[in-house]
Amino acid sequence: MSKFDPPSNTHPGEPVTLDAPGVLMPLGLEGRGCDDASGSGRFKLEAAGFRVNYVAVRDAATLEPLAGPVRAPARVLAAAYLGATRLIDNMAVLPKTKGK
Repeated sequence: MSKFDPPSNTHPGEPVTLDAPGVLMPLGLEGRGCDDASGSGRFKLEAAGFRVNYVAVRDAATLEPLAGPVRAPARVLAAAYLGATRLIDNMAVLPKTKGK
């Protein structure tokens, strides 16, 4: 059993996301390059019991792969299995602004 199993108060068919705290959210916000962040996200998901298909950081407008720090709006895309269920999720990542 994974620590990310749905809470007992969820209903069948209710969406479950991969954005467990500390997994996808920090990827573009830690000042690391996109490749390092993708690898870190994969590691965290696997450590939590997921079987990962992919974790990728892509340009938000074109979905082209990104390298280096996030300098323009991006999306983190992820797909992984939890048991027999395949979960697919994505989230917006904005570049850090100076002073934040």
